[in-house]
Amino acid sequence: MERMVVEFGMFETLFLAVLGIYLGDFLRGKFPTLKKYCIPSAVVGGTTIAIITMILYYANILEPNFDFKTVNTLFYCLFFAASGTAASMALLKQGGKLVVIFAILAAILSAGQNAVALGVGSLLKVNPLISMMTGSIPMTGGHGNAASFAPIAVEAGQTAAMEVAIAAATFGLIAGSMLGGPFGNFLVKKYHFEDPELDNNSKTLTDTVSEILFNR
Repeated sequence: MERMVVEFGMFETLFLAVLGIYLGDFLRGKFPTLKKYCIPSAVVGGTTIAIITMILYYANILEPNFDFKTVNTLFYCLFFAASGTAASMALLKQGGKLVVIFAILAAILSAGQNAVALGVGSLLKVNPLISMMTGSIPMTGGHGNAASFAPIAVEAGQTAAMEVAIAAATFGLIAGSMLGGPFGNFLVKKYHFEDPELDNNSKTLTDTVSEILFNR
């Protein structure tokens, strides 16, 4: 039995992404542990949809083709424009020496990620260019960085570089949320950083989206 191929255009892909956020918010409400350990709605819903898609694919039922390029390009531009607008020298000065310490630690982490990626790749006899697509390029830089650097590896003859880089970035995003949320929650509780006022006034992402779209 052949899989049914379904093409998802830009709007359908975007709709599915929004649906994933709402699904994640719903599941966070049903399973308090997800909210307790700060697992974002987008990660919960996105992972759920990814698992469903994988099951349908391997069961030879459905093969979805998503228009990621158009959507990704648009949101990469929005993301980096917003990040650049928020940055300022005044903000860096306010951070003081902590900003310098953070930058040094981030550089060490990036070097470590590349060393591990190349080391594991060497053991598994994977081309170094493909190995680098699982190092700091996606893990520190995220999807935007992965999509920017992968074409260089593709031009060098590694045709699977883009898929590997995006898959690694997605894995890093999900794993980071699942590990970072509980660990961050632990640190907040341990060092008593809780702010009851913020907890009481906090809104879910779904509430915010609803207000914007429906003026609620």
